[in-house]
Amino acid sequence: SQWLFAAGWGLRKLLNWVDKRYRRPIIYVTEGGWSTDEDNWQTGLSDRQRLMYYANYTASLRQAIYEDNCDVRGYFAWSLMDNFEWNSGYRERFGTTFNDFAFGKDPNAPGNNEKGHPTAGRQVRVRKSSSCWLEAVWTGNALVHPNGPVFLGCVASTVFEGRFANAKEHSCLRSITVDEGWKTGRIYGVDGAMGGPCDGRSDTLWGPVEANFSGGTVVADFSTKGGSNNLSGYWNRARGSIEWGDGTTWLAQSSAEKPAQQGGNPLKHTEVPAAVLRK
Repeated sequence: SQWLFAAGWGLRKLLNWVDKRYRRPIIYVTEGGWSTDEDNWQTGLSDRQRLMYYANYTASLRQAIYEDNCDVRGYFAWSLMDNFEWNSGYRERFGTTFNDFAFGKDPNAPGNNEKGHPTAGRQVRVRKSSSCWLEAVWTGNALVHPNGPVFLGCVASTVFEGRFANAKEHSCLRSITVDEGWKTGRIYGVDGAMGGPCDGRSDTLWGPVEANFSGGTVVADFSTKGGSNNLSGYWNRARGSIEWGDGTTWLAQSSAEKPAQQGGNPLKHTEVPAAVLRK
């Protein structure tokens, strides 16, 4: 942005002024953020400027707390995802998550801008590097150097490769294969009868479901199962799981309980290709 200037030391100085002027009040810092001009998710994911903004400002914030004794109780990053920014519209992006607005013509919007309005349908959200850095900070409860060795960026799409269990029914497995290049893949699965446990006899096999990957984000077309044709899921590093947009959770097999062996082996399904659900 032409109107934004970064000065982490300035935040520390301001916090000290507030502390002295108002006799050491409790302070919460809100809407700390940095905007960039990102045309597509390929250029938007590596938001180095935003990451360094957060690294510098939180380092100065820590100095104000531990060296200057300012009573700062919280810091809020702005914002979770790209949104409408007043008179800048959708041009400037503050989000730590890239929002593909699928720009086009909205017949209900004023003006004649053919490509300036978000449209309904296949809008996709993908995490940026700054989001992954903030996650490393809050999960470790410590500042992390942006250049490593602790922080190595967002996870690679290979984290999705393998077998998963439905968090509600650990006996019902899903398997994800990621193609070479880490951008596309397929999902297979098995569901129990009437939404119950999988027993290896009355189960329903499904797949392949086409999927696209970008770092720790997966977008899959579950329309053949009666679900969304554009469902997003995000890798949960702490749990070793996929958190889907419809509220379901898939646990990586190392994180899930052993599948129940009711009435047979629920993993032995020779109909599923490429040893997707086979021991």
